[in-house]
Amino acid sequence: MFLLVDMLPIRQARARNWLIIAIIFSFVIISMIPVNEYTFYLWMYEYYFPISLLVVMSVFFVWLFISLLGRPAKKEAA
Repeated sequence: MFLLVDMLPIRQARARNWLIIAIIFSFVIISMIPVNEYTFYLWMYEYYFPISLLVVMSVFFVWLFISLLGRPAKKEAA
């Protein structure tokens, strides 16, 4: 958490401290949300896995396309 704040270009100590407090407060609020294992499983099944699959496949095809375009021409045998 503090590494995240250190990586940001915030030079003022007061602003950095407020950002750290905001991150800690968000962790406390998120941990208080009532969720059980089955609800979490349903969220993973309905949202997380399909969306992550689409994102990963999209990135894969973009990099595949880039690698096919960037391939040098084949040299003929002498």
